[in-house]
Amino acid sequence: MEADIVTGLAVTSAIAGVIAVATLKGSLQVVVMGAKRVLGMLR
Repeated sequence: MEADIVTGLAVTSAIAGVIAVATLKGSLQVVVMGAKRVLGMLR
C-alpha cells in the first residue's frame, strides 16, 4: 500500500512539474507532449 502511495505521489509530482515548466514557457504544446509521454508510460 505504501509503495502505491509513494508511486502515486511521484507521478503526481512529475505531472505537476511538467505543467509548471509548460506554464513558465507559456507553451500548450509542451503540456500536450508531456501528457502523451505520461500516458505512454502508463500503458
